[in-house]
Amino acid sequence: MNKLLKFLGIIASFSFLLTSAFNVESPGTWSPTPMDRPIPDDFSSFYQSDTSTLRGVWAVDDGEKVKRDDLHHPLAASPENVVWDGEKIRLFGARNEVIAFQLILQAGGNGSSDVNVKISDLHQESYRLPGSASGSQDPFDYRDTYVELFTEHYLKITERSIGGTAWATSAAPSDYYYGWVPDALIPFAAPSELGGAPIDSPANMNQGVWVDLYIPRDVPQGTLLGEVEVIESGISTYRSPLEVQVFD
Repeated sequence: MNKLLKFLGIIASFSFLLTSAFNVESPGTWSPTPMDRPIPDDFSSFYQSDTSTLRGVWAVDDGEKVKRDDLHHPLAASPENVVWDGEKIRLFGARNEVIAFQLILQAGGNGSSDVNVKISDLHQESYRLPGSASGSQDPFDYRDTYVELFTEHYLKITERSIGGTAWATSAAPSDYYYGWVPDALIPFAAPSELGGAPIDSPANMNQGVWVDLYIPRDVPQGTLLGEVEVIESGISTYRSPLEVQVFD
């Protein structure tokens, strides 16, 4: 019981919003993005396998909320996206800091199933920062864990919160935040039936994956290089270079 309560506490601690019902609805037609393009010869851009059931994969920073049915989000192809330029994922941070980004997986017309994400080890000359495969697979054990992955759970917002002076008209959020909004973050290590990995997604819907990356105190100043990989039913279907600039 204590473990269950602790697990529920982890989910609640990452909660962004509160709402009412949770129902799956059919979205509109998907519109291709620049990520849906032929495989480049040098793999310097995003690599996509012909066997993928996903229609697109892109990245965004930790300050955005990308709705589940928003398949036309402008940051998927905007030069204002500071994390994703259509070719690679770029982050920066200081030693002893946790940085984060989101990977947005767009399911195709038949949906997607058994989807997993892996962050490789990151290297800078002889230094190695362990990737997502390292560390404990227990969601309650953070020791020696440098990269942690979460699935984004969606809630359907049907009306604004009311009551109290904090919810004055001037403080009201944009109408964009009606509908399917990312809320709680569920550790990949949690059981799949409770929201962990691998992930299943309905047709023509986004599924966000939250990535936390801890920069240890002993990392040399410079650039750590690694890779983000999307795996479907055990087959690698998407890959993107990952760069982390470390400041002194």
